[in-house]
Amino acid sequence: MFVTLLSDYDPVVFLQKPGTEIAGVTMLQYWQRGVVGPVAALAVVQVVIVAVVLALGARAVRSVRHV
Repeated sequence: MFVTLLSDYDPVVFLQKPGTEIAGVTMLQYWQRGVVGPVAALAVVQVVIVAVVLALGARAVRSVRHV
């Protein structure tokens, strides 16, 4: 569910205020301008966050199965 919600931009576009942009929207804006360096850096950060959350979720599931 976390990964699915992470890629859902529709609510974010309508709910954001100037100065409070979300990383995904910022990535899209940089990509549209043709600036690929920050897009790549933000994508790496996003992948690391997803990997950490998935690892924590897998650890939680394993601990529940052993109980």
